[in-house]
Amino acid sequence: IANHAPQGHAHLTRYVMEKGCQAKGTGELTQLLNSMLTIKAISSAVSKAGLAHL
Repeated sequence: IANHAPQGHAHLTRYVMEKGCQAKGTGELTQLLNSMLTIKAISSAVSKAGLAHL
């Protein structure tokens, strides 16, 4: 499952961006969701690298 995380992250980011464009809003929610996805991806990478407990 962990090997599929980058693909899942990219797919979810693309989905959020597409839906955000369709909504024709301010884009604030889209930015927030993308920030959260980025933080999750970084956290996952740090955990995999074994840097979380330094």
